[in-house]
Amino acid sequence: MSKPTIALIPSGYKSGKVYSIFPNDATGDFDFDRASVGTRVRKDGLIEEVTNDVPRLDWLNSNCPSLILEPQRTNLQLRSEEFDNTVWSKVNASITANQIVAPNGEYTADQLTATASSLSTYVYEQHSLSTSTDYSMSVFVKKGTSNLVRLDLEDFTSGTQGRMTFNLNTKEITNEVGTASYEDYGNGWYRLKVSFTTSATLGIHYLRIWDYETVNGAYFYLWGAQIEQGNYCSSYIKTEDGTVTRFADVCSVTTPSGVTEIVETFLDDTTNTITSIPSTYTISEGKIKKVITT
Repeated sequence: MSKPTIALIPSGYKSGKVYSIFPNDATGDFDFDRASVGTRVRKDGLIEEVTNDVPRLDWLNSNCPSLILEPQRTNLQLRSEEFDNTVWSKVNASITANQIVAPNGEYTADQLTATASSLSTYVYEQHSLSTSTDYSMSVFVKKGTSNLVRLDLEDFTSGTQGRMTFNLNTKEITNEVGTASYEDYGNGWYRLKVSFTTSATLGIHYLRIWDYETVNGAYFYLWGAQIEQGNYCSSYIKTEDGTVTRFADVCSVTTPSGVTEIVETFLDDTTNTITSIPSTYTISEGKIKKVITT
């Protein structure tokens, strides 16, 4: 195996820079740019917001950090952490604000309580999505007395666009429309995620978060709702009274002379091998575990 000319294993960084472990003379260090804040999961498991141009080393469900490199995304969901706000309409449900510690370590997670024994128990907000377009939605939930929660996007002309029902005891996903999954954020918190493509015709449509237990007084906790254009859920973007855009992460380096191969390894241990070598190499999007140039 040829000796690496650059070896990047995410560990050291500062604003505007990600340090390579080889060479150790700074010639292989990567420039980093992101013209907005962004979020990551710290080593202690909490979500943290970092400032412009600070690389995001993420520890979610891993003993070693990966470098998050994401495209530009916009959270279209207003008041992402304020379900008691009038932006969120309530059906057979009440919201009590700031009841427990949220995934970011702050006391900002709300409680949704059913006010009737009904399958129609939810909070919702109307959206205006584009037709025939990929979207992804997500929300963080934690068990109270309710076992079943649901996340969906319902259009009253073309029907359900995306949906999942999640059992907080068994972690089972049912009633899936689109592509549904979840991530474990620790301390009982799960991020529910659904990606889908909208229909060619759309009418009025709502993002809805349900208590699906059908028991009056049953409750669960929720935090951090997001809907974004794209075919997968990106890292969390907080909103208040308007949509918020997180700009793209760009991490690049002047390619050393003589490089014939670049191998990128992602968090899931898949790899991407580049043999058409650019003069300036920009790392691909994803959660990066290491980069080796030879």
